[in-house]
Amino acid sequence: MTVNVARFTNATLPALRNFNARLSFARDALTLDRFGGDLAGGPFRLTGRVTFPKLTQPTLDLQLKADSVLVARNDTLTARADADLKATGPLMAATITGNVAITNSHFLKNIDLIPIGLPGRPAPEPPAQRPEISLPAPPFRDWKFDVAIKTKDPVLIRGNLATGGATGDLKLTGTGLHPGLQGVVKMQKVEATLPFSRLEVSRGSLTFSPSDSMNPSVDLEGT
Repeated sequence: MTVNVARFTNATLPALRNFNARLSFARDALTLDRFGGDLAGGPFRLTGRVTFPKLTQPTLDLQLKADSVLVARNDTLTARADADLKATGPLMAATITGNVAITNSHFLKNIDLIPIGLPGRPAPEPPAQRPEISLPAPPFRDWKFDVAIKTKDPVLIRGNLATGGATGDLKLTGTGLHPGLQGVVKMQKVEATLPFSRLEVSRGSLTFSPSDSMNPSVDLEGT
C-alpha cells in the first residue's frame, strides 16, 4: 500500500504523507514488513506482528516509534511528541508500555475578564459537567497502560494574560475505561498581566493523582 497524501475531513487531524506499508501473512501470523509515514512533518514507524492462535483472538506484539509527530492541534493547543511504545498481549486485554516525550508544543489561551461587580451582570456559572477521559468501547476499555510522559523541552504558554512555560513528569496508568495520570507539571518563568498590575510566579506546580486525573491540585506562589 502506498498513500502519497491523505487528509481528514476533521481539520484538527494532521495530514498523512508518504505512507508506505507491506503486510505479509504466513501460517497464523501477520507481519508488518513496512508500515510508516509522516504526520505533519513527523515520521512514524510501526513494526512487529500479530499472531492468531484463534482467528477471533489475535495477540499483539507491536512497537511504535515516532519523531516529533503532531498529536493534537486546535485553537488552544498544538502538541508534538516523540514516542517509543509497545503493545503486547491479547487484543481484548493488551498492555501499552513505553515513553512519550512532548516537544515543540505550545498552549495559547486568551481569557476574557468578566466584570462580576458590574450591575446587571450575573456571576459566571461553573461547567455543567466535569471533563472525563475514558475509552469505554472494546477492545480499548480493558487495555492496561504503563507509559511515562515527559517534556523534552518546555511547553510554551502564551495568551493575553499569561506567558511562560511548563515542564512535566507524568505517568499514564490504569485501563482504557479508567485511565489515570500521576505526576507533576511545573511552571517556568510565568508572568501574568492583570488590569493595573503584574504577577510573577516564582513557584508553581500542578500535581496529578490517578484517582482524579482531570482535577489536579494547584500550588502557586508569586509576587
